[in-house]
Amino acid sequence: MGEQVLPPRTLKVGDHFVCPFEENPSTGYIIAMISMDDIVYLTDVNVTAVHMPGQPRAKSFGFVAAKKGTGAIKFCVLPPGSVTCQGPWPIVQPVNVE
Repeated sequence: MGEQVLPPRTLKVGDHFVCPFEENPSTGYIIAMISMDDIVYLTDVNVTAVHMPGQPRAKSFGFVAAKKGTGAIKFCVLPPGSVTCQGPWPIVQPVNVE
């Protein structure tokens, strides 16, 4: 599976933003944040149930832009039974803080 790069986010120091995803733990797959550059800080993670068969849900990761610079936040889809990502990061959120 190749790397998926999301559209870049351009922010100002102090801006808050959210990275939303959908996941379905009934299949065993979940979304995890695995790294972020120090220009942003994780502020919260929210999970909301979606009313459909199985266990679909929306998961959002909240961040604040902490200092000027360019970097990325990396997420992965963890396969069933796995607790760590291996290989290339499948989802990358580029961030530019001005």
